[in-house]
Amino acid sequence: MNTAESARIRTLPWRVTMGVFVVVLALNLVWLGHAPLADSTEARHAEVGREFAEGGPPCGGLVPTLNYRPHLTKPPLTDWLVAVGLIVFGENEFGARFGNAIVAALGIALVAGFGCRLGGKHTGLAAAVFWFICPLYLALSRTISIDIFLATAAVGAFWAAWEASRMECARPRLAALCWGACLGLGGLAKGHIILLVVVAPVVVWIVSGRRWRLAKRLLWPPAILLFLAVALPWYLYIHTRFPGWLGAIVEQEFKQRVIGTRFGNSWKGVAFVCFLGGALPTVPMAFMPFVRPRNHIPTRESDKSATVLLWLWLAVPLAVFSMANCQRANYVIPLLPPAAIMAGLGWSQLAAQWSRATRWQRATAYLAAGTLTVCSTGSLLAYITLSPKADGSAITSLPFFVAGAAACALASAACILRLARGRPDRAAAMFLVSAAFLWALSLPLQDVVKAPRSTRLTSRWIKENLDVESKVIFCRYYMPSCSFYTGRYLQPFRAKAPGIEWQQYWQTPGLPPGVATWRDLDHLARLKGGIWLILESQRLDDIRELKRALHLHMDVKQLDPEVVLAHLFDEPD
Repeated sequence: MNTAESARIRTLPWRVTMGVFVVVLALNLVWLGHAPLADSTEARHAEVGREFAEGGPPCGGLVPTLNYRPHLTKPPLTDWLVAVGLIVFGENEFGARFGNAIVAALGIALVAGFGCRLGGKHTGLAAAVFWFICPLYLALSRTISIDIFLATAAVGAFWAAWEASRMECARPRLAALCWGACLGLGGLAKGHIILLVVVAPVVVWIVSGRRWRLAKRLLWPPAILLFLAVALPWYLYIHTRFPGWLGAIVEQEFKQRVIGTRFGNSWKGVAFVCFLGGALPTVPMAFMPFVRPRNHIPTRESDKSATVLLWLWLAVPLAVFSMANCQRANYVIPLLPPAAIMAGLGWSQLAAQWSRATRWQRATAYLAAGTLTVCSTGSLLAYITLSPKADGSAITSLPFFVAGAAACALASAACILRLARGRPDRAAAMFLVSAAFLWALSLPLQDVVKAPRSTRLTSRWIKENLDVESKVIFCRYYMPSCSFYTGRYLQPFRAKAPGIEWQQYWQTPGLPPGVATWRDLDHLARLKGGIWLILESQRLDDIRELKRALHLHMDVKQLDPEVVLAHLFDEPD
């Protein structure tokens, strides 16, 4: 191989990576700010980022605060990105989600580049498409999610580890530095979980294959120092400023989530089911590299080594997640990239050897194309179920959504037909068309999912109609989003609020901080002006019972679909 050809192959992944990044980022920015902040996780990060932005550049703020009280359950990297977006674009949903949209696009671009290094340009592009259409990615790439950041850091770290493992690696020290930087960023995004998602699979890969040269390269002192320099200073600062914080984090974020019951007690294996559903289009094709076609040509040892690494990346964390008591769908987001890369490898290999493919291989390709129809049908059913609760806030109507789902299913059927006729190139084009329709369906679906639990309209009414002396108590789920929309204009009133703490708890589900029972609202409602409560709709019966028991007056407003604004007071105004 001459020098010019070697240079072309080395630059190919970066060209594909940059192209994929630009395209995916443009798609992620479409209608990014239309859906309101709704669920407590996204709203919480948005409010923490807003308070960072309000206090100055994020590099100057090290202590995350929620309602201006320390909130240290997660490292601040995601919140810093939110703050940058809010500083640049203003205090709105687009600015809050902008940083996550960039990170999500970067993750797919890295998947494309890694796929190119393993199997060529077609593998990289196929891997990018497969991850892009995973239901979990479509759900979280356009919201604020620390798991998207963790997944992106994991892709970079595994790519760097694979490059460093190659005998012919031209720059092993650069690969080691990238490894250390990605580990540090992952640790600053979600903490110790980076050790399970990245370090544990790589250690198993090193030990099982006796890759001691790789271990020596990854443990290069400057790479370790870079990892520590990125991740460690914030933890040391917080541990020094808030004594006892580290022990509380170990108790809550590790012990309680793994073997405790505070965050739920899921059936074993729920994480595996979430992975199958969240990575649905990739699952059939991910097994393709292990199915040999007729007249099989033996693969290189380096290819086998890369496949083992991808499977360890997927299997080791998934096994641990499936055994933990707290299992949530977003936890498996960092495990989608290896499935997408293996699916890309399988698709490109099958397309190149279609004439020699076995019946089982072809059936797998048909199944992969058919899963797009399953995804579009599921999206349609979810839209029909949730759109009445969205109160007309979706960006499209049901007939248009039905048309989009039908177009996605037809393109999927056309892909299967092209495969049956032995035209994998045209089948790939139809697969891409079906994927485009599936992405388009995710935009209005996000609206109808988020809108019911939004407080956007309620918060705007509060800001326009109440004075700054009004006393407002938020239900625990709505406090972050209300604070984001009202800002400093109207701070939440805290009954019996304790002093500054690093974390806050609610003694009874649904009640605000410092209020142990509904009866504790009695003296607040009898103060001048009464008390305003922002609650879930199903809590309204509790408030009515309280009103009757305490002989109070009550007015109710409902501006958002599932949010109630109740005014409790002693004497009519």
